[in-house]
Amino acid sequence: DGHAHLISLKIMSNKFTFTNLGFISAPTWKIQRGDVIYIGGLPDRQKTEVNGGFFKGCIQDIRLNNQNLEFFPNSTSNASQNPILVNVTQGCPGDDVCKPNPCHNGGVCYSLRDDFSCSCPAHTVGKACEEVRWCESSPCPPSAQCQPMPQGFECIGNAVFNEQSSELLFRSNGNIIRELTNITFGFRTRDANVLILHAEKEPEFLNVSIQDSRLLFQLQSGNSFYMLHLTSLQSVNDGMWHQVTLSMIDPLSQASRWQMVVDNQTPFVTSATATGSLSFLKDNTDIYVGDTAIDDLKGLQGCLSTIKIGGISLSYFENAHGFTKNPQEEQFLKISTNSVVTGCLQSNACDPDPCLHGGNCEDIYSSYHCSCPMGWSGTHCERNTDECFSNPCIHGNCSDGVAAYHCRCEPGYTGVNCEVDIDNCQSHQCANGATCISDSNGYSCLCPGNFTGKFCRSSKLPSTVCGDKTTNLTCYNGGSCMQFQTEFKCMCRSGFTGEWCEKDIDECASDPCLNGGLCQDLLNRFQCLCGVAFAGERCELDLADDLILNIFTTIGSVTLALLFILLLALVSIVTSKKRATQGTYSPHRQEKEGSPVEMWIRMPPPAMERLI
Repeated sequence: DGHAHLISLKIMSNKFTFTNLGFISAPTWKIQRGDVIYIGGLPDRQKTEVNGGFFKGCIQDIRLNNQNLEFFPNSTSNASQNPILVNVTQGCPGDDVCKPNPCHNGGVCYSLRDDFSCSCPAHTVGKACEEVRWCESSPCPPSAQCQPMPQGFECIGNAVFNEQSSELLFRSNGNIIRELTNITFGFRTRDANVLILHAEKEPEFLNVSIQDSRLLFQLQSGNSFYMLHLTSLQSVNDGMWHQVTLSMIDPLSQASRWQMVVDNQTPFVTSATATGSLSFLKDNTDIYVGDTAIDDLKGLQGCLSTIKIGGISLSYFENAHGFTKNPQEEQFLKISTNSVVTGCLQSNACDPDPCLHGGNCEDIYSSYHCSCPMGWSGTHCERNTDECFSNPCIHGNCSDGVAAYHCRCEPGYTGVNCEVDIDNCQSHQCANGATCISDSNGYSCLCPGNFTGKFCRSSKLPSTVCGDKTTNLTCYNGGSCMQFQTEFKCMCRSGFTGEWCEKDIDECASDPCLNGGLCQDLLNRFQCLCGVAFAGERCELDLADDLILNIFTTIGSVTLALLFILLLALVSIVTSKKRATQGTYSPHRQEKEGSPVEMWIRMPPPAMERLI
């Protein structure tokens, strides 16, 4: 180990005893004067090699029976004989084994006695720092998993393919030596017809695809004139993960039957014919993954794990910026520069269904997408869409509903979006050939010359003309022309106003009719057209209240009349009974009625003798 050790050897009869090492048996022997002691080797090289070779190192302070054996005696020593030295130097310099530096990967060498020690940098181990622990330095992107390999590492991850994805192109780096006899990968998709892996170098051909929902493996290789076909027994487009192994049954032969294993389910599918290996992929052959640029077969939509051909990965992260390149010799290089979407989920993202309000969930492998029904939006269809956001009501106010909206139109407009200008003149009441003019508040009547009023139903009153040589003033509607100093003015009749009395005052402008009554403008007055439940000049009387009072009054009168009739009937009955008994003789009645008569009251004799 390069360190100094103190050794003590005791020679006794039939055994040697070493300090801290115990003892060993030995034949009987003794040291005599004249014996020669050899240290570090024997004169006979062959015998020395048999015992492990010449000693290399430092020996000091050898004592034999307390007698010091000096290698370099001085003049004052008591040595009886000078030693014979062969390749022995004074001191203990040792060899500088750090030149050249035996430490790899930037390790720092420290020299020991005929040995060295390396101080290794991070992520390296071994006596000479020869083993690199690549994965400890995080050489892969966050979405990938680092997997140690002999003399290197691989970045393993699942890629997501969709309609926007393009094919991935790989080629050998030209250093692959091993025979390529198998393919392993995993996938999940819902496509019934899709390409997974394709490579072609005439006449050799490789294709892995899904046809009619089943996995199909096609291979023509080596000297075979036949194309091998293997089809899975089960459907594989159920959106679940499936693990696939395609391998030669006899990988050591030039031609062999092939076997397909899906999810390790038996029975395995085995080809009836034999073909060669996949070694043609080592010779600068284009390998397409997920799609191909040379046919019209639909590209993969789904997830694909890292494909391994002969144990060598087709890494999706080969060109990842800022990460360490793989150091191993045998590689398939990613030629295409398009990035790969990662993060494929292990199960259906729509289980359980995250979409609300009847939204349709679509598993897009790395996440999910909710197709929302009308009226709803958001990641989970959780937001009620504001149908009023686009201001659909042209001339009105919008009220939002669920998947609908309602427009409250301004006066004069109608239609779903208040886009139709109402023609208020369709049912106008303009009379006497007046012209109806529609506006947002209704319509107005443009009266001909001889008529006036809101509906032009009134004849214009006579007009008065007055003035002088410089002024000509006409007063309409019966207005009187008056002169005030040098100025002429019109004095209007009641119901008219204006500079020339040309305006009929609208007595309905103040909305005098109550309780929803319709005001009709007349000359110098108004008339209220009341509803059936109201009356009065301004519809101020509520007929319903009077009706209830009349009903109660009528009911009371009828009740009193009935009570009076009932009382009369009772009196009549009593009177009739009394008349029936008056003027007859009844001994029993006499006894009954006469019993309470006082003794001093004298009763008159009956008109008739009592007959016994």
